[in-house]
Amino acid sequence: MSQPTSETPDRVLLECIGGPDLGRALLVTVTPLAFGKGRNAQFSSNDPLVSQHHAMFYVRAGVLWVEAAPDAKVVVEGRYATTSPVRPSDRIKMGDSYWQQRPIPSPPEAGGLFEAISSRVGETVGLGKLDRFSFAELFSEVFRRHSSDEAESLLAAGTSRTTPSLDLVEGGWPKPWLFVRMALLSLAACLLFIIGGLVWDNTKFIPGLIITGSAMVPAALLVLFMEMNAPRNVSSFRLAQVVVVAGGISLVLAMLMFQIPWSSTFLWGPMVAGPAEELAKLGAVLTVVWIAKYRWTLNGLLLGAAVGAGFSAFETAGYAFDKLVTDLVAGAAAFIRANPNVLGLSDADYFNVVLSQVFGNVEPSGMLFTLAIRAFTSIGGLHVAWTAMVGAALWKARGDRPFRITLLLHPYFLRTLFIAMALHALWNMPIPVPDTLQWGLLGAKFLVIGGISWSIVLVYANDGMRQVRKAKAEWLASQKGTAPANPSGYEGSMVWR
Repeated sequence: MSQPTSETPDRVLLECIGGPDLGRALLVTVTPLAFGKGRNAQFSSNDPLVSQHHAMFYVRAGVLWVEAAPDAKVVVEGRYATTSPVRPSDRIKMGDSYWQQRPIPSPPEAGGLFEAISSRVGETVGLGKLDRFSFAELFSEVFRRHSSDEAESLLAAGTSRTTPSLDLVEGGWPKPWLFVRMALLSLAACLLFIIGGLVWDNTKFIPGLIITGSAMVPAALLVLFMEMNAPRNVSSFRLAQVVVVAGGISLVLAMLMFQIPWSSTFLWGPMVAGPAEELAKLGAVLTVVWIAKYRWTLNGLLLGAAVGAGFSAFETAGYAFDKLVTDLVAGAAAFIRANPNVLGLSDADYFNVVLSQVFGNVEPSGMLFTLAIRAFTSIGGLHVAWTAMVGAALWKARGDRPFRITLLLHPYFLRTLFIAMALHALWNMPIPVPDTLQWGLLGAKFLVIGGISWSIVLVYANDGMRQVRKAKAEWLASQKGTAPANPSGYEGSMVWR
């Protein structure tokens, strides 16, 4: 599905039509792209006559601009250019290579089962189907090389100095990649704690293992949502606050919800966690919905994911700790039964002997299994995705208005909240099947419930990007006819080094 024609294009495809770079292409957006051969060049040319820092490309109000570096030669239609707009028919010469604009091929729309699911859930929540969506396009940057500077730039976004103005915000589907690096780093830390504990038989590695193992997938998913937040207006510090404080609040509220008398009879056993925990996480989300500067639906998606990530990590850490303590108690009981003479020791000697034997011989396999299985199921989104969709629905209902409690009755919000509670209840629903089919049942739940959850998340992300594109188009229309004094949009950004 193409974007509305009233929107101003914010991407331009440049393709080399002759010379050493023949056949290569670069996608230029509103964010300046450095062309050259240097370490800081986002596009590294194969042309021997291209300098280390040759040119900068960017799009402003739908027009491609080129800005030549000092002492670099950039020729546009036979004219040397310093800072110049480029028409679609113009040819650009850099070194011995010639470049020209080409139409951007539309990515294939989601097809098959996913298209059916996403279309249905989009209709259910009232937002329609996805626009020009492609998994291959969405994750096209995951396996490409990225610098530490790029990672730091992403994580530094959202402050008063690093939040981009609306004309610099891209409204198309993002291409996240940092979340995979975050997952790999967390996995590496987990493996180091496991190796340390096994090699040196040292229990001091256990807290680090529980922390990294519990936070591994929720942290990676939170970075994914941060990369999808096109306005780049939520800081890492704010997210850390929400994860720790609001995540903790959601756990306390969940415990209070479980105290309600009807909770044990209204639903079948563990299914009560659906409404109880989703309402608890909603209570935590309400602590940040009043902040006026977070006005985008994508902000609600991100902040909801932050609450879900905190809840998920803390809950997993609790389950892992419970399993460890259970194994320790069982080990102590077995040791005492096998050595009843220890009961005659003094308290100090008794605890020294028992604890040294138990900690020295207990197998952490139960705790590791708990961490592993919850990390795997967390990939399906679950707590993170469910709270993200509820947050997005709440922000969409709020819009640019101050938050009012009556917004909790908005149809967008109520439909999405009920869906999140139902998905959570279904995930927890005990289904009596033979032990040999338990893993198959878990896999089926993972695919069906995870697929529906992520479909709703993507539908809300799509709607959030529509909101950004519309606001940007309106802003650009209000500025039409005025030439920017600094077309690049960055004060002092064209310092070549």
